[in-house]
Amino acid sequence: MFKKYLSWSFYTVVVLSNLIVAGWLMYTKGSPFGWKVANLGQDNSFVLHEILAIAQFGLIGFTFDVFFRYFVRRYNKDHPDDAWSDILIQASVVIFYVCVGFLGFISLYEHSISTIIASTSALGFFVTYAARNLISDIVSSISMQKNKLMSIGDYIETRDGDKIRLQVKKMDFRYVTFLNDSVHLTRIPNQRVLSMSFVNISQQDNGSERVVDLQLGVHNSEDRIIDLLNSAADYVCNHIPGFINTYSTSVLSVSMNIVTYRIVYRCKPDLSFAKTRGIMLRHALRFLKGAGIVLSTIEYSRSTEQISQSAAARLIELYPFGVLKALNVDEVESLASRVKLVQFAPGEYIIRQGDTDDCMYIIAEGGVEVLIDKDGQPLSVAKLWPGDCFGEMSLLTGEPRKASILAQKFTTLILINKIDIAPLLNEDSLLVGRLSQMLAERMAHSQAMMNQSDKNEMIDKNRKSIAQKILSFFGKKSK
Repeated sequence: MFKKYLSWSFYTVVVLSNLIVAGWLMYTKGSPFGWKVANLGQDNSFVLHEILAIAQFGLIGFTFDVFFRYFVRRYNKDHPDDAWSDILIQASVVIFYVCVGFLGFISLYEHSISTIIASTSALGFFVTYAARNLISDIVSSISMQKNKLMSIGDYIETRDGDKIRLQVKKMDFRYVTFLNDSVHLTRIPNQRVLSMSFVNISQQDNGSERVVDLQLGVHNSEDRIIDLLNSAADYVCNHIPGFINTYSTSVLSVSMNIVTYRIVYRCKPDLSFAKTRGIMLRHALRFLKGAGIVLSTIEYSRSTEQISQSAAARLIELYPFGVLKALNVDEVESLASRVKLVQFAPGEYIIRQGDTDDCMYIIAEGGVEVLIDKDGQPLSVAKLWPGDCFGEMSLLTGEPRKASILAQKFTTLILINKIDIAPLLNEDSLLVGRLSQMLAERMAHSQAMMNQSDKNEMIDKNRKSIAQKILSFFGKKSK
């Protein structure tokens, strides 16, 4: 309220100042207009009414400035889609001040307009030519802000040559300052920015379009590769923050023994090209390796494919994504020699809630849906992808299945039985502790914790309980 009162008081003072100056001139000189009673060209001395005449022109310009900005703010508030930009407001005010000064000079020195124009036209032409770049930058700045081509904080992508992402950090009457992905600031003149081919991705509802290419050997099935890359893109776009659920995959080109595949995806503009490319590539490789795809484009043989398709090779590629990362390299290689692959068709149940088994699965290829029983009806609670595992609690503790798992597509799984992992527990006395710690951390992660202290306490409690269950299930005594 005080700020509003102060604002209106300021406007009142500005108006009263004009009235006081006009009133004093009227009282002393018989006219409220200073330019009618003052002639600065007659002598070099200044008297009070001449000073007030000059001040009157300054007050007129200042009054216009104040009320013009006030009404523009009101207009911008009521018409946000057609708001005046700051640079346009500044330019309008400057132009008015120049006009007031020009008219004041003519009136106070009693020069004719034709004389002033004639004497200043040549100078004006020279100044305009010399400042043509400055004028062009100012006009370009007004155009960019008036048409809302960009604003501070926006991300743009250039279309001149290679696609480059830039963030607008500063805009003034001469330059736009950009920050690139290398965290370097670049100043570009406004007229050059306006001539660039770019897209303001911050103004796009569907985010920034990105691409990533992969080259694989021609011996692979294109349909299978496309299906795997679609699954990888689906996982990334639905699970990684910042990505938008829009993607496509295709064969880009074929050359000799190499096929180039392209994934087109969208994400938020504030994510760098390098970061999103790395994420998409990492998960694409995870899905391809899990499916046993031979990534090399040279020295391919049928025996190479057979080795990559084996259960052992797939386990070695995928074990770091699940609970088995608690194993060391020797233990993984030992386990890999015992596991086998199993396959399920779409719509086929892999496990059912309440069943008692002593095995777990790692998804090598395809995808599954996690279902729990609610009032007699299956309720989908999650989807699992290549690299994810399920059934580990039944494998290690013998607990009944807590959910049902349904294959969504043709799915290849790595099956690990109790008898496969038992030798490792006999050989490594510390393995039970590592496995129980990892399982306890996963349980705590899936539950809402009030603070870190509560989380640590829950992990420690679950770890001890799980370790006791593992030892009991494998017929060992706790130490």
